[in-house]
Amino acid sequence: MKRRDFNKLLLTGMAIPGLGLMRDGLAYAQTPSGGLTSLLAPEPPMLVLSLNQQQPTIVVGAKIFEGLLDYDFDLTPRPQLAESWEMSEDGLTYTFHLRQNARWHDGVPFTAHDVVFNCTVMLIELHPRARPVFERCESIEAADDHTVVFKLKEPFAPFIYAFETVSAPMAPKHIYEGTDFRNNPANENPIGTGPFKFKEWVRGSHIHLEANPDYYLEGKPGLTEIFFRIVPDAASRSVALETGEAQLAGWNDVENFDVQRLAALPHLEFTTKGYEFASPLLWYEVNLRKEPFNDLRFRKAMMHL
Repeated sequence: MKRRDFNKLLLTGMAIPGLGLMRDGLAYAQTPSGGLTSLLAPEPPMLVLSLNQQQPTIVVGAKIFEGLLDYDFDLTPRPQLAESWEMSEDGLTYTFHLRQNARWHDGVPFTAHDVVFNCTVMLIELHPRARPVFERCESIEAADDHTVVFKLKEPFAPFIYAFETVSAPMAPKHIYEGTDFRNNPANENPIGTGPFKFKEWVRGSHIHLEANPDYYLEGKPGLTEIFFRIVPDAASRSVALETGEAQLAGWNDVENFDVQRLAALPHLEFTTKGYEFASPLLWYEVNLRKEPFNDLRFRKAMMHL
């Protein structure tokens, strides 16, 4: 088999792990009167990140909920709900100083007690990624209303990366404490600290978020609202981008064969940025009953290549 033929075989089994298409860089929307329509497929089962970490939930829920830290494109930690932090020299103690002007969408102040509740109770019960991380802690305590101290049983260098929104989303203690987390009425009307508040969900049609007027970062967000249009059909999603009915698409919203064509349109911009923290994995599986994959020698050569 020639190399180019092998490459064709390989490429037919690959999926682009992430892509982004946006209209005019969204510059037109970065004004006090600007809104955005984004594509969404499939429809998420819910929007509460503590309960569900599927891609559609993440896309919408990460605008509503937040973690203690954010991370830039090279994964350097930067402030989110925590405005500063320190690590002890022995790598066992992490101290986070929280923003004092952050509030839940219902107006209740966000405090260190919310963090302790999430990291010792709610996430431990619900979140398969957060559980093994925070179980490494000897203690998680609120030193005061705006300071949280994590003490590890032993050093764990990746711990500083455990606080992004999807890995450790903060949910309101005053809403969830003592309740059945999975059946709490707030799951239908999610309350976070993020730049956007939940407005409406018309099943099968759209999810509407509006800007949080009390967001702790002055001048943010730059949009007044976001409509997530639920469009199951890939061809219809491409048409929405072409016509300007939608201005943003990501992940697998666009079929691989359509990416190049849409990226060439003058009103759209293409980027692969924004997926760094997701670290998507790519693999291929072969049909051992089909030539040439049924030949052990070929499989050995393929793995060597």
